[in-house]
Amino acid sequence: MLTPMRSLEVTVDVSGATGLAPVLVACGERDVVPDPEGERAAYPLSPEVRIIAVPRMAHMHNFAATRAVLCRAIDEFARAVKGRIRR
Repeated sequence: MLTPMRSLEVTVDVSGATGLAPVLVACGERDVVPDPEGERAAYPLSPEVRIIAVPRMAHMHNFAATRAVLCRAIDEFARAVKGRIRR
């Protein structure tokens, strides 16, 4: 017999965090992300949050005819932030 899952809330203290990485939030225009622009609020300490909602794409991006748009966006983002990430 299956039992229902309980909701889990996690809190992370990032008050002393430094050098956080840039974030790319990528989704399809028909995705499970209700408000892509609203995702920025989840990364308040990130130096950059870039949002892309790919046209004619849903959550399973590998099946979308527009998946090359996503691949280019990931490549452009990686190239843009490459020199700004400290290790």
